[in-house]
Amino acid sequence: MDPFVVASVVPRYISWIAAEYTQRIPVFKNLIRETGVIPMQIDGNVSVASIKKTMSVLKSGEILGIFPEGHDYMVKNDFSGPMVKFHEGFAIFAVRGKVPIVPFALIPVEEDLETIPVPSYVRSLFGLPEEVCKIPHRVNYKKVRIEFCKPIRYEDFADVPGKEKILVHTVRERMTEKLRAHGLA
Repeated sequence: MDPFVVASVVPRYISWIAAEYTQRIPVFKNLIRETGVIPMQIDGNVSVASIKKTMSVLKSGEILGIFPEGHDYMVKNDFSGPMVKFHEGFAIFAVRGKVPIVPFALIPVEEDLETIPVPSYVRSLFGLPEEVCKIPHRVNYKKVRIEFCKPIRYEDFADVPGKEKILVHTVRERMTEKLRAHGLA
């Protein structure tokens, strides 16, 4: 639900990247198609079509939404724990698209941890990855705050060697600062 929460406070349309397998979930299949979500493989074999669509969004000046932890945070299923390792894809897209990055953090104000109502064997029938089928809980926000960090402009990292890794580190640090300010990191 995080993309919907973020989209509710951003006054512009956001093209989100989501794991390709989410298209196999009956409730999400039509929603993904109708809202322009860009499906992305999670195994590192990103399709040319996904890359082209992503770059098209950036080149047209639209907003691209990416959660740098991918689905790994859900799979870890420790919602009070620290962020998991970030994937570098968002930084690679920012460099190739010559666009800024605006990190943000979701700050839970009130939330419940719920058991996922669909049994793991049923989830497996949709062809979801095994680690996703085994996720026992999900967070249900009752109140959440979104805190945006200072944008990282392309000009600030354009000439920096190893810029993708530096961007990953910088984004993580800024998000961690926001979380730490609320006792969450």
